[in-house]
Amino acid sequence: MIRKKALTIEEKLKIISAIENGQSQANICREKNLPKSTVSNIWNSDKKIESELNCQIDKKKLRTSLHPKVDTMWFQQKKANTKTISSIMLMLKTEKFGRAISAVVAA
Repeated sequence: MIRKKALTIEEKLKIISAIENGQSQANICREKNLPKSTVSNIWNSDKKIESELNCQIDKKKLRTSLHPKVDTMWFQQKKANTKTISSIMLMLKTEKFGRAISAVVAA
């Protein structure tokens, strides 16, 4: 049984490139010891993965916000006030917004 393996965006881009160059998905599965569904999902998500290249290339997962407008507005507000935004601060605010929005949706 193949243990679940997290691929970096760089590795996913190499798989996309190999498919674009004519290599079969089955061959890539054998070479990289990956399930067919993983390679197929990577190929079907190629535009999303390529757009993430402009961000950090060492991320393993592509995480998107459930409420991107709220995140963007908060970020722009803090940036306009020339506040330094640390990753911890961003994570805590995201969790706070998530809880608040979940409470409103559940009500």
